Amino acid sequence: MPSIRTAVCGLVLTFWFPIACNANASVLDLLNQFTSEADELSKVAIVKQLDWILRLQMAEQREAGNEVAEKISSQDREQVAAVLLSELEHAQSLELVSQMMLTWWRYEDQTKELAPETAEIVFRMLSDVRHNGKRLSPTTPRERAVAILSSCTASVTKDVVDLLSDPEILHRDAAVKILSARGYFEDHFDALAAMANSPEQRVRSSVARALAALKTNQNQAIRVAFSMLPNENSSDAVATTLATLASRATETQAASIQLALLRKLDRAKYVTYVYQDAIYKTMPRLSDKVQQAVVRKLIPHLSPQNHGIERAVAIAGANAKEALPYFLESFENASEVEKLKIAENLWRVEGNAERVLSVFLKAIESPNTTTRYYGFKGLRTLGSDAMPAERRLLELLDHEKSTVVRQSIRTLVVISVNSESSIKAIAELARSHSDPVVRKIAEKTSKSLLKPTSP
Repeated sequence: MPSIRTAVCGLVLTFWFPIACNANASVLDLLNQFTSEADELSKVAIVKQLDWILRLQMAEQREAGNEVAEKISSQDREQVAAVLLSELEHAQSLELVSQMMLTWWRYEDQTKELAPETAEIVFRMLSDVRHNGKRLSPTTPRERAVAILSSCTASVTKDVVDLLSDPEILHRDAAVKILSARGYFEDHFDALAAMANSPEQRVRSSVARALAALKTNQNQAIRVAFSMLPNENSSDAVATTLATLASRATETQAASIQLALLRKLDRAKYVTYVYQDAIYKTMPRLSDKVQQAVVRKLIPHLSPQNHGIERAVAIAGANAKEALPYFLESFENASEVEKLKIAENLWRVEGNAERVLSVFLKAIESPNTTTRYYGFKGLRTLGSDAMPAERRLLELLDHEKSTVVRQSIRTLVVISVNSESSIKAIAELARSHSDPVVRKIAEKTSKSLLKPTSP
């Protein structure tokens, strides 16, 4: 049986387009309409139909495994791909070029190497020159070309490497992205390091992301990222990369990364949330002693405007005791809404669930969806410390809103995993709840709770 998603896709396609669009439709008929149509807006609609037909067919095949016969022959797919590729040269609108590239790549036999003439067309799309530099990310032809060249066979690697020294900035930037996705820089790290001091910000940002994607050369990657950090225009991208590298680093390396981030923090007039988030993500990799030292350096930067710094200090838990007065004062003077935001940080530092539990319990009763979400999230953060909330959560399993029931199930699992009352109540939902989504979640949860643990 087709899934609900497949059925919905069929309804959407029928509603959107004048031509009946389903997996049995003739792609060749649509192809003929495409080639005879002059209006580019109409061409876009036809290409979208071709795209959705193939995607719908693939969805049905995933549902039924190998039981579904091919509804679009390989010959027909080859013909569609060939026509779209040949027409790509003549398209004028950005939307049509983007949609044709995407649909061509779906119909193309991706196990084959790109033919030289095909590669030439895709390479040409790496620059937006013929579209006057117009950007329409993520559907711009350039981004489609980057994605295609990042995932196709190795036949174009040499040409992409040549782009690293191309005078066109868009080409150099694309080359870094493509080669990084292919793992090229694992064995050619020097080529990546040489791009780190590029005068263009977008290239430096791509280099930073490539450093984060490396599976080897950890020490060298950190060294190069350090050299890039002083550049004001690249600090966010490099900070994110350093946080990623820290997650795989030794404690000593992580401490060096955090120290570099803190030095930049002390000199900066304005610290973006991205940069603050990097400091937060690096904190768990530090030893207790280093965490305490970092907290002392971060305390002067604590403020409601620096929410990421507050999180970074709080994640240190008991190692952030020196910051407890700040969190207590903030909590006591905050409005009800603000208390909800501060409560998790306060609990992490102080460890007193009783002080914040009532805030989360009140939040889960709110008619506001967002407030309820953060209330449930807060209870899950407390874990077993939120066990006094079990009774109310069990009552909420009868709530009229399925979203509340689902959140209650998730929260009960975290705060009372071994509770017989919770296990029994969730198992009953799996049998009797009117919402199939709730039943499915409850059934899956019950099985995980009842699974015997390894000795």
